[in-house]
Amino acid sequence: MHASLEERLSKIMDDLAGIVDEIRYPANPADIRASTNGSNGAFGLACAKMAAWEQVADALRERATPNLRDRNALLPVHQLPVEVLASILEGVVAGESDRYYQQLKQLCGVCYHWQTVVNGAPWLWTRIRGDDSIRMVEEALTKSSNRLLDVHVRAQFWFQAQLDKFASFFEKLEPHLNRLRSVDVSYYNALVPDNHFATIGIFTSPQPSLERFSFCDEYLTDLSEVALFADHAPRLRDLRLEGARVNSLGAICGGLSSLSLDYVTLPSLKDLLGTLSHCGSLLFLELNKISFRSAETDPPPERISLPALQNLSLGDLRLTLKERLLRDIQAPQSACLGLSLRLGPEALGEPVTRHLPKWLFERTSPPPEITRVEMKIMEDWLLLSFRDDGDSERSRLFLFHERSLDMAGGVLAAVDAFLTSRAPNIDMHLTLGAAAFHLAEDAGYVEQLRCLSQVTTLQLGESSTSRSRPYSESNAAQSFQLPLFPRLQNLSFCQQPSKWIIKVVKMLSAHPGTRCEGGGILVNIYVRNDSEVEEMSSAVEEAKGIVGAAQVVVSVNPEQKEYGRNS
Repeated sequence: MHASLEERLSKIMDDLAGIVDEIRYPANPADIRASTNGSNGAFGLACAKMAAWEQVADALRERATPNLRDRNALLPVHQLPVEVLASILEGVVAGESDRYYQQLKQLCGVCYHWQTVVNGAPWLWTRIRGDDSIRMVEEALTKSSNRLLDVHVRAQFWFQAQLDKFASFFEKLEPHLNRLRSVDVSYYNALVPDNHFATIGIFTSPQPSLERFSFCDEYLTDLSEVALFADHAPRLRDLRLEGARVNSLGAICGGLSSLSLDYVTLPSLKDLLGTLSHCGSLLFLELNKISFRSAETDPPPERISLPALQNLSLGDLRLTLKERLLRDIQAPQSACLGLSLRLGPEALGEPVTRHLPKWLFERTSPPPEITRVEMKIMEDWLLLSFRDDGDSERSRLFLFHERSLDMAGGVLAAVDAFLTSRAPNIDMHLTLGAAAFHLAEDAGYVEQLRCLSQVTTLQLGESSTSRSRPYSESNAAQSFQLPLFPRLQNLSFCQQPSKWIIKVVKMLSAHPGTRCEGGGILVNIYVRNDSEVEEMSSAVEEAKGIVGAAQVVVSVNPEQKEYGRNS
């Protein structure tokens, strides 16, 4: 029969009475007398009192500890199943990358129960970081039990001691290679011998559990004599290599959904095409700065079927290689193309008219329904983004060129010719970046802009807060001109000075449709913070007098609000 509440309270009071007795009559008077150090003065008395209270504190602590544990065990959070509490604690430290295990250790210090839960949850110990101490790495490898591991290494080798720690890290990892789920290795190879990684098991051993592998070396690691993962990585889905000379990759690419090769040297073009032909499940493919050890002639055409491809990005590659890949790769019409072309004086607009139509308009399946093109002009590059009714990007084209007015004008002329012939009635959103404002000081370039008759939205300056800058009112700026785009409906300024905003509004107000009841150009002025909204009030009133009171809106740049920098 359970004791009544009165009986339990009575027992508690008896226990408290016992504690009070211990306070009144310390257990060891001899220790107290000894603490006086033979002194009968005030100092000796103070020492005796301190010794007495220390005994009292020890007695209280000894009696309180089990009761404290009993109380903590009855807290609501400790009534949760162990797995649930472990998941909650994992959420507390989830955002901590560099200090993850420090935070986990602090949680262990909260109470005995939390320590037991954390140490008994192996999935909390699966993050293996090269920045952690070797002792911490060993502890995590032990406590993670047989769970799959996520390995993350960022290293710069300026001293031999750093290289020694790096070698010790991989040595500790060696017995656990069959447990690797993801590996992310990035390092600055100032001291590492060229064939160092060819001897590390993480690259040479079979990887039965590996799902994601990312490797980056700024100094080009030589793995050309290694069969990566011993040609066995059946669960590999995401592969990213940057800065490496490698052997054939076809044996490990069969199940990939994402493949990124950047600054990579392969055996031959035939090997690259063969690798891609094994990647029937690819969703994302990115190729940049690819070279080949064998200078073979162009191999015969090969149909590379990528039926699931969503995004193809061809960066800094030889034009002939881009043409070959665009010709051989068979992908859904909905796949987005990102094409980077570095243009020199010898090839102004030719690549534009040769490459993009093949992907957008000259394929066997019907072309996508492109309803809008977004064009962004910067000092040494131009971006075209083609979008459909749902605002999904269907294709994009990057054109990098030399930083010169002649090159910028030539590229714009080529793009205009392409759009005029292929999409003459499409709506265009044009952004002129602040770094490219000086281009509009040249009459010839302004005439090229005038050919973009499809422009319905014009933005001056970038919405990105890290790039946008105000236009300097230099002497040359006095010749800044913009054409009167006949279909212009929206005009936006991103973080530009009020004097210049008014100048541009007046410049464009000469068009008959600029001011009319219920229509005309809508002017949006974006500023950095709320205080600048007030500072812009006089310019807003002047602009309203030009285009109409209901046609001018001033607000904080949306990106500033997103990152909490609008105050």
